[in-house]
Amino acid sequence: MSTYHPSFVSSNAGGGSGVGSGSGGGGGLGSVFKSITKTFKTSSSRNVPVTINPTVVGGGQELQHTIQQLETTTSNSTRLAALNKLTDSIYRYLISSVPEIWYLVHHYCEYNSAKYSRDVRRAALRLLTACIKKDENSGIGSRVRYFNDINMYCMFEGSSRIDPDYDLFLEALIALTNDGRDIHDFVIYEDRSNLNMFLENSLSVMIESLSGYGYESDEKIEELRAKDRNFRNILGIIEFTTNCIKFNYATFNETMLVWIIKKLIDTESKNKQILVAVIECFNSVLIYGRAPIDCVPDTLRFLTIIYGSSIDTELNSLVWKCANNIYVEDSFQIVIMSLCDNIANPDLNPYKVESSEGIKMMYACIGSIRLLRQFQARAVSQKHNLLEMALFDILRAYKVALSSGISQINNEILDCFDKLLAKEAYPDNFGVAFTGSMDKVFPFHLWYSTNSIYDLLNLLQVSNDQERGRLQSICLSLQSLYESQELPTPKDKLIDFFTNFMEYLPLATIIFVLQYYDDEKMCSLLNPFWKENSMKILSHFYFNKDADVTVRVRCLQVILNSYTTSLAIFNDEDVKYEIIIEILKRSLAETNEEVLHYLVDKLFGEILLKCPGSVFNQLSSIVVPLFQDTPEKSTQTLALDAPTMARSFISSANNTSTAHDEPNTEIQESIAKLFCTTLVKSPPRRAQECYDTLIQIANLSKANSGVLLIIAKCFVRIRTTTENFIYFTEPSDMGGLAAAFKRDNSSVHSGQWSYPETVDYLPQQHFNTPNRRLLLQVDSEENESDKSYIDIQKWLQLALYIMENFVEWEVYSYVCAHFVGQLSNMQLFYHCDAEISKLRAVLCDQLALKLPASLKFPKDSDLTRADLQVVFVRSFSSFIGYHEKFTKSDQDHIINSLLIGAGSWEKTAIPCINILTVCCYESPLSIMKFLNSILTKLQTKITSVNSAAHTLEFLIALAEVPKLTTNFTVEDFKQGFGIAFKYIQYAKDLEKRKIQSLSSSSSSTSPKQLLIQAHGVDAEVEQAPLTQQQEITPAMTQYILMLSYDVVASWFVTLKLNDRKVLLGFVIKNLKLCNENSEELDDFTIGLLDLITRFTSTDMPLEMGYNATKKFNNAISVGKWMVDNSVVSIETDSVRGNTEVLIRKPTGVYKFNISLDHPAILKNTSPMVLPTYFLLQLIESNAKSQPEPIPDDTDTNRAISVLDRIPSVEFHKVGIVYIGKNQSSENEVFSNRIGSPDYQKFLLEIGDLLVLKGCRNVYTGGLDTENNMDGEFTRYWRGKFTQMIFHVVTMMNNEQQPCQEGMSDIEAQRLIDLKKRHIGNNYVNIFFDESGNDFNFNLIKSQFNFLSIVISPHTISHDYTITSPSPTSTAFKKSHTTSSKFFKVKTYRRGGIPSLFGTSHYKLISETELPTFIRTTAILANIFANTWHGGRLVWEQRVKQLKLIASYSKKNT
Repeated sequence: MSTYHPSFVSSNAGGGSGVGSGSGGGGGLGSVFKSITKTFKTSSSRNVPVTINPTVVGGGQELQHTIQQLETTTSNSTRLAALNKLTDSIYRYLISSVPEIWYLVHHYCEYNSAKYSRDVRRAALRLLTACIKKDENSGIGSRVRYFNDINMYCMFEGSSRIDPDYDLFLEALIALTNDGRDIHDFVIYEDRSNLNMFLENSLSVMIESLSGYGYESDEKIEELRAKDRNFRNILGIIEFTTNCIKFNYATFNETMLVWIIKKLIDTESKNKQILVAVIECFNSVLIYGRAPIDCVPDTLRFLTIIYGSSIDTELNSLVWKCANNIYVEDSFQIVIMSLCDNIANPDLNPYKVESSEGIKMMYACIGSIRLLRQFQARAVSQKHNLLEMALFDILRAYKVALSSGISQINNEILDCFDKLLAKEAYPDNFGVAFTGSMDKVFPFHLWYSTNSIYDLLNLLQVSNDQERGRLQSICLSLQSLYESQELPTPKDKLIDFFTNFMEYLPLATIIFVLQYYDDEKMCSLLNPFWKENSMKILSHFYFNKDADVTVRVRCLQVILNSYTTSLAIFNDEDVKYEIIIEILKRSLAETNEEVLHYLVDKLFGEILLKCPGSVFNQLSSIVVPLFQDTPEKSTQTLALDAPTMARSFISSANNTSTAHDEPNTEIQESIAKLFCTTLVKSPPRRAQECYDTLIQIANLSKANSGVLLIIAKCFVRIRTTTENFIYFTEPSDMGGLAAAFKRDNSSVHSGQWSYPETVDYLPQQHFNTPNRRLLLQVDSEENESDKSYIDIQKWLQLALYIMENFVEWEVYSYVCAHFVGQLSNMQLFYHCDAEISKLRAVLCDQLALKLPASLKFPKDSDLTRADLQVVFVRSFSSFIGYHEKFTKSDQDHIINSLLIGAGSWEKTAIPCINILTVCCYESPLSIMKFLNSILTKLQTKITSVNSAAHTLEFLIALAEVPKLTTNFTVEDFKQGFGIAFKYIQYAKDLEKRKIQSLSSSSSSTSPKQLLIQAHGVDAEVEQAPLTQQQEITPAMTQYILMLSYDVVASWFVTLKLNDRKVLLGFVIKNLKLCNENSEELDDFTIGLLDLITRFTSTDMPLEMGYNATKKFNNAISVGKWMVDNSVVSIETDSVRGNTEVLIRKPTGVYKFNISLDHPAILKNTSPMVLPTYFLLQLIESNAKSQPEPIPDDTDTNRAISVLDRIPSVEFHKVGIVYIGKNQSSENEVFSNRIGSPDYQKFLLEIGDLLVLKGCRNVYTGGLDTENNMDGEFTRYWRGKFTQMIFHVVTMMNNEQQPCQEGMSDIEAQRLIDLKKRHIGNNYVNIFFDESGNDFNFNLIKSQFNFLSIVISPHTISHDYTITSPSPTSTAFKKSHTTSSKFFKVKTYRRGGIPSLFGTSHYKLISETELPTFIRTTAILANIFANTWHGGRLVWEQRVKQLKLIASYSKKNT
């Protein structure tokens, strides 16, 4: 029990009677009462006991009774009730002597008193708090007494246990100090009983008990606060201490502050609320004062441990706030040093991290890094960067920390730089807007010094995805800052940093690095470490299959550009290729399409073009084994001069690729395409090497259809010039072949080829450019060392293998379809005798359906053997040009195969007939052998109307080659006539039934109207193949009829004159039978019968017409009679008897001059003979058909005059146009004055020379015959009943040519127009095309050009001159390997014209047979054109006119 007693001062000390005098003493309870009730009024009687009258209602005697109980009772329960009642009264009533009340009860606060229970003690402490709160007027003495009681009664046992009722003591102290705001009176004393001591005792005990409180969520903390009194006490004393410092900082000495800070730093708790309280306490020191220097390192360590552990976001915010308060100008150095010490703690190592202290050191390091990061980021908003001079120390500390090998620290430093370099994210990361230069964060000297940032960055490690992401973010930030010129850093060091982490770089940074390597030529010979640099980027960015495709391709671009640079600067022999070879070796299993495209097409495409031969051979030796199935098979299959494989590759390739076990189809096809590309675009020597390599690959890939097809697409485009210069071109003239395989534009298919097509790996810009130093190898012994040679024989062997041994449908069909066009370039294969002979056997066998046993048609197609036969037949269009190489037996084999094909299917009959037609000219002996069989087949098996025109064309060809029918018997001729009669009947039957095409039935538009071309619009070219089913239109029917009549006429005049009368009756009879009514013959038949009758007894050709002239001077007697289908006109000199008899027949005019041999005539002077006399001598009086006189009137004479103007001979006009080298315009063509020797020779043979001026007996087709406006001469041809005039452009207007100097443009155009008026108005024109270009149907724009017969050399000449070498010259013999010249002939048709001509698909015709073949083709074309446009035979027109005259005669009768 304390002996402390307060000194009370009486309220009436100055005098008067008081309670004390009446009570007999100045002490004891009476004095207390006196003091307590000094403001109360007493009763008038002094003998009444003293009572307390509170100033607040509710008091009364109970208060005095309560106090008396506390004095007298020994019961703890009574004491507890009294204390509670007293506490309640103090709160309820206004009592002036609160200190005195506390004095009476303060002893109840004793600890461990035997007299008082714990509840009594706590009640007393609550009364203390009430007294402090209600003692509003207490002075310093009372407050000190309150504090002393708190300090005296609150027990602290050592440093581990605290008073169990500490919460109430603290509550009283807080009330006493106004929550720490008023503590001055309790700390000014130097004794050990002041507030400082209380705080020391409290904090010491409390801090020791903190270790039991770990991290809890906010909800748990609230629950803990409610249940745990000790937890509340801890928070309370820390918060109280914080308030004391906050409001009374000047009151505390530094020693006390240091003690408090250090004591709080010893906190072991991880409880958020406790840590918040501690940090707030630190902040109070920093905000209202300053941090003691001695405490800064420990404080920062404490804060950084929290900051580094990242317990809670709110805690981190408080730590940053606290650290920021420490980081002021006068203490920043020690702050930085302390943080760097935490970071560079030498005790940090991975082994200690597992211990409690080790974890703290790691957290302190991490927290320090984070704080420094924040300080560094804050510099962007400061005028003066306090950190700038300490940055090197920070970097050194980071390096030491990284050397510890602790992954968390490494990750934190990564995060630090990631956030600091992410300028755009500063508002999110640091809460500041960064608009200035990065130099504020990382000054210039940090990048360029020897101890630069890069030295630190290069120490970073990446071991997980998070670290990888942060490193990538750093790289992107550095790259972006550098590219935007915001980062003052050397590019080489930046790239060095990137290259140290190549495997982790983001895509954009990799591209940036590769761009640097490219720009700086790091992989070229300009850099001494080119090889190391190359392997570095290849290892990380290309050989790594997981790398992005864009990166891998860009890496290859860098390598390629480097080699290009090296080749441009250094000598070829100095350039090294080991990197390229390594790339190739390690790319053998590549499957990515984009990478393969660049690798093969770009990189190796460039290398193969420019590398030395030894390197090419090495590269070839690497890739060629990829195409063999097994090593054993490769050694057996390898052929055709294969290069030796490098042993070094075999070993390395086996280690790096399993291509031999499982062939990589993509790489095989890509490599094959590469060699094809290089072959087309490379110089001669390399082209030869590529060709040989491709042959080798093809021979190894005979079971690989994909590779074979790739190579075949390249090889079929090889052509040669007449000088043996090799070049490439697009296939042409194979629309029908493609249609047969269902691969043309009109077919829907899923195959791997079509026509036309563009092959992407064959550069078309290099097509059609013959190379003087790349030649066709004809004789290897004559090869020149400075030139390269293509042995085309190897390709021919491969093509034969593909056709003979079915590999796969796509390859087989492609070669069969495309090889035909290549064969037409006869110069290319003409020296390959053995292969050509074998090809003949293969084509003949397969045409006869002796197909490969393994051949299989595609499952999803409707292809048949008939389609295949069409292809093989078409092959003979080119192959027939090689007939001079064949024996008679070989040629017989061809004809026999064609016969088999003709009889197989309807669609094969037509092309077979066309080839047989050509054979009539080129292989007449073999045709003669099989002619009976051919005619029999044509008569009995080939009866389709679609083949009618082609059959008739064949028969006409027989008539054009007389030697074919030399040995014909009468029966043979009857067989030919019989075919013609059959088609006449068929045509007339169709005509009778009026069968029309689908279009004709729905429209009245005539064919002529459909095909007249509008001005200025290019005409479309008909592409439909001749094997396509044709619609039977009236025009086609009429054309068949015309051809049939022409066959009858041609065959009849082919007979020997003495033999004609033998067949006359047969022909006349059958012609009549072809008419429905043999008594009323049609005009066609009448005209033809007249022709047959005429040529039965004469071989004189028909003449153009008759020009009437006056014969006699004397009196003339004229008589005209109609005799059958003839007009007989007799003019007689009645005096002398001289008579002219004119017989006008359907096929001509026959004139006879008769002189009367009678003596009376000599002396006669008067008329003595009439025309009738002569008529009676010519016609018997009992003849069946008697003459009918023709009236001499205007109508009749006009009709006879018209008849005389109708030609009696079939005439045709056809243009001949020469197209010179590279000519492509109308004006160029019309300006030609002369052509090549081949053209001149053709003109010489096509017809006779005709003088135009004064020409009357030949039909000139509109050419001027008066003033030589169309030239002096032209060419014409005449047969027995046909004439053909040729409008030869080079023979027109040669006096003045459009190209003549001094001629105006208008005059030049006038001369061109004079030529065009003839050529443009012809239905048919012949073009002798030596341009070397594809023929342009619209070269000469006209409304009436419907059919163009184009003659072109099978092989173009590169060194073109009008005067080419003489056939006997050495130059000619060396370049021309063929013994005879051949020309390609093809008929181009305007859109809508059916394919009725054998030359719709080109044919090869020899120079000797060319004029005859072209003439016949032109006549047929002109017959069709006239028929198409409604024209009729001239004989038919004459018969109509004769019938008109006959009608006038009957009227007269």
